[in-house]
Amino acid sequence: MLPPLAQNLLLSVAVTLLVGGGSEAVCRILERAPAEAAPDESAADWTSWDGEFFTARGWSPARDFNGEGLRDRERAVAKLQGTRRLMCLGDSTTYGFHLRPEQAYPQVLQTLLDARGGAVEVFNVALPGWPTRQQLIAYRRICRKYQPDQLLLGICLNDVADMQNNLSRPPPGLAWLHRHSAIVRRAVDAERRQIRSVEELFEPRPSSRVATGYARLFADLSVLRKEAAADGVGLAILVLPVRSQLAPSAPPPRPQGTIAAFCRSEGIPFLDALPALRRSAQPAFIDTDHLSAAGMRAVAKQVLASGMLDGLLQAGPAQGLRTSSMAALMRALEADAPAVRAAAASALERAGEAARPAGPALVTRLRDPDDNVRLRAADALVSIGPNPAWLPQLRRMLEEDAAPVRTAAARVVAAMGPAARDAVESLVAALEQPGEDVEVAVAYALGQIGPEARAGVPGLIVIAARPGLARLRAVEALGLIRDAGAVTALCGVLDDSSGEVRWQAARALGRIGAPARRCGPALLRTLEDPNADVRMAVVRALPKLGVERGRLETALDKLRSDPNGDVRAEAARALRSLRRLDLGSPPRTR
Repeated sequence: MLPPLAQNLLLSVAVTLLVGGGSEAVCRILERAPAEAAPDESAADWTSWDGEFFTARGWSPARDFNGEGLRDRERAVAKLQGTRRLMCLGDSTTYGFHLRPEQAYPQVLQTLLDARGGAVEVFNVALPGWPTRQQLIAYRRICRKYQPDQLLLGICLNDVADMQNNLSRPPPGLAWLHRHSAIVRRAVDAERRQIRSVEELFEPRPSSRVATGYARLFADLSVLRKEAAADGVGLAILVLPVRSQLAPSAPPPRPQGTIAAFCRSEGIPFLDALPALRRSAQPAFIDTDHLSAAGMRAVAKQVLASGMLDGLLQAGPAQGLRTSSMAALMRALEADAPAVRAAAASALERAGEAARPAGPALVTRLRDPDDNVRLRAADALVSIGPNPAWLPQLRRMLEEDAAPVRTAAARVVAAMGPAARDAVESLVAALEQPGEDVEVAVAYALGQIGPEARAGVPGLIVIAARPGLARLRAVEALGLIRDAGAVTALCGVLDDSSGEVRWQAARALGRIGAPARRCGPALLRTLEDPNADVRMAVVRALPKLGVERGRLETALDKLRSDPNGDVRAEAARALRSLRRLDLGSPPRTR
């Protein structure tokens, strides 16, 4: 029997040979839906699977996931009278990949609708890696019970190729290899394969692969339209382009035309986001297919201007809590029924800063025995804006209360940022209460306070060494605090199995700067990382560490042939900055 290491090596070579020989079966196994789920090569760290469907693994303030496993706030199942509900289905673009939750276009759309005074609730029902099949399942398992009035399904061009892949999880052995073997990941080259699959959509004569992808996509859309119609729910389609379509030399938008033709045949309202993104005065994309904050705003405004939501906007103002006075809302916070207390907190959240008089009552609700009420009260306090007068009570909660209350209090403290520096000692004390939710919320709060949270560094280092959601937030916090004492720990996680952790570690070392110089060699080795986001973070971090000039320039020059266009562009920019320094001119800031 061969030793385990030798067995793994032989299996890696076998998989590599299969992929090199064009084995579509092996490539599909390793490129299934979870591959896009995070900057990591696997979604196993943060997803919860049920058959062929996955959501986020539990609620976490680090990612703003709710009890449904979605990146959205908690929602009451029952609608207030007069309220309409819009469900935005999609994948990583709708989710707001690389952006804060409030920057995703569904949340921006909610803000625009609120400004008009309509009683419309916008749900973000999207996760990275969801193709149309999973969006159909999400409608059945999640959306339907919230009684939606309208569905807006965002299609990204990679969805066509995704529909050709098996959506179930890969065998454990091959999934392990893909996570742990750089040889296998490089041989599969999932990133480049996805780019090629999108490029095929623009060919004048689509291949059989493309035709099959469209057929499967349209089959699921047709089922969704019929099921939604049977429930009295409308369906509209929003097509989101890729960045290359904004170039002057871009080919004709054939994918949009194909999807539009299908929508006409099915009677589905259709909206192409490409024109609005072309008009955007600011860069509309972060990478190949993920929108920037400016791009998200442009899409939300286009959706509102298109008229496809006019039916929702015809609804009058909601009755009940939405039209009640502030005093009535504050009384409702004391109601016997948890649903009424949660609805009152939700209404105060929507009021924003105008609800400031309700702040003390909402702080008290952080101790509510009902999970949903606590979460909604925390959301409302964050929406109202920071108030140092709340700190004494929040500190007592952090030091004395049970884990769920500490979690809610830490979330409110985090929204205060550096102004909450007096709460650092209490946050550190909160870490003595076991529980991942507490650790995640406290780590996030310490990071938002920044350099004045140095007392929390030892505890964050301990968390960063353990697997779980808290580890990711702890690594990020160590970079935001910028304490040199964290350098060794951060350098140690550069080879973590999670791509997102490696990415955050590289960013953190760049934020710390010169004191992290001894990690320069490790960062240079990380330029070979299979994850493009990690390579990008390393390129941005290395110049800040004072790495030896010759080694840095050689590494950056090599990256100008990187398979990822964003990495190539960032490496070229860094090289230009170095050469401007040679000429004595200051580097251009971004």
